[in-house]
Amino acid sequence: ELLGRLDDPGVDTFDGYRKTVGDGWYMVLPDARHPSFTIYAEGPTKLAAEKIMEEARRELASQID
Repeated sequence: ELLGRLDDPGVDTFDGYRKTVGDGWYMVLPDARHPSFTIYAEGPTKLAAEKIMEEARRELASQID
């Protein structure tokens, strides 16, 4: 379902699943050897990046549950 949002102009899948969120972004990268993901987030401030990271975790968890 995450990949179903590819028509969203804020989504890029060149290196993983990267989504623009406000003034920042997050990227979800699957591990090549293990059944896990790494999530990176960036924002204009540390607090903004933490909020973006939490949004990414919620969105990913909603797809897994």
